[in-house]
Amino acid sequence: MIDDLTGGAVGDDVSNDGLEKEPSLVCSDVVKAFGGLRAVSGCSLTVRKGEIVGLIGPNGAGKSTLVDILSGRVHADSGSIVFEGRDVTRWTPYRRAAAGMIRTFQLNSEFPGLTVMENIMIASQGHPGEKLGPVIFQRKKWRDHERQEFSRGRMLLSEFGLSEMENEYAGNLSGGQKRLLEIARSVMAEPRLLLLDEPTVGVSPLLRPRLLEHVRDLADHGVACLLVEHALEVVEELCDRVIVMAAGRVLVEGSFDEVIADEGVRDAYLS
Repeated sequence: MIDDLTGGAVGDDVSNDGLEKEPSLVCSDVVKAFGGLRAVSGCSLTVRKGEIVGLIGPNGAGKSTLVDILSGRVHADSGSIVFEGRDVTRWTPYRRAAAGMIRTFQLNSEFPGLTVMENIMIASQGHPGEKLGPVIFQRKKWRDHERQEFSRGRMLLSEFGLSEMENEYAGNLSGGQKRLLEIARSVMAEPRLLLLDEPTVGVSPLLRPRLLEHVRDLADHGVACLLVEHALEVVEELCDRVIVMAAGRVLVEGSFDEVIADEGVRDAYLS
């Protein structure tokens, strides 16, 4: 279904058969300090196409700061970020997003004064009407594009169970519905890498399985996913690999069972 909703532009159809996949994101020796505090201190990690990687660690480990750096919201002091073979370390957030690096936020980030459909349409990429020339001389072209994207937006809302809220103001949705809207908006943006910062916060137990199903569906179609999450049962269920951060560094990585059994991980969480 994801291919239909994105025109086949999301990732590449990747079989999760255990074979080594091509790297999507390579983060090398990233450092970020705020004053005298090093929030991220020489962090390196890789996320492959079609892989869901969980990023866990105690509060203050630097996880959200790292996601801010990867998305371009915060610039690293040193180190490099390579996305699909291109060095994007100094790219702006909008340029990264246009290339397919899409993120969600720890707190709900909907546009509350816009309708649910308008929130979806905001994420549409490459609208001809963004430039003056097509607005004046190619009105049919941008109108056709808008009709096509509106149809795709409606399909997305149906897939995410939000069709009945199409004309509702996004600010009136429940916390779980806002999370679903955020993921749907991310799909509308045709992601190749999805950075998810605690996506299950505020999501009811009834809506959580649907949200996780959509993330897995994206990965099955080749989207690389990096998931920051405190709910370890979600990490265990969803993630192919887990990276543990502590004090701004990568402490250990491996399968969920491997990292949870690590003595250093237990010390980091319990200290």
